[in-house]
Amino acid sequence: MVYVETATFECGCCGRQSPSTWIDYDRLGYPVCPDCGRVDRPFAVRPFGAGVSRPHAAAEVDAAGRDPSTRPEPPAEPPR
Repeated sequence: MVYVETATFECGCCGRQSPSTWIDYDRLGYPVCPDCGRVDRPFAVRPFGAGVSRPHAAAEVDAAGRDPSTRPEPPAEPPR
């Protein structure tokens, strides 16, 4: 008998583990947890400062010597 490993899905929120063939996917192809409904997307999709910190290199400063990630966001453009 041959044992074939299958890919498994593990939810980062509730911890559910299931074979990836049992998981539904959203329209962009990301897995959706069947228990809690969380869509597990890549880190780059999350807005910076959403509870996740990243280390900064010493060279990451602007001309005034400030960390660029601490700058306030520019004001939104008025609707036309």
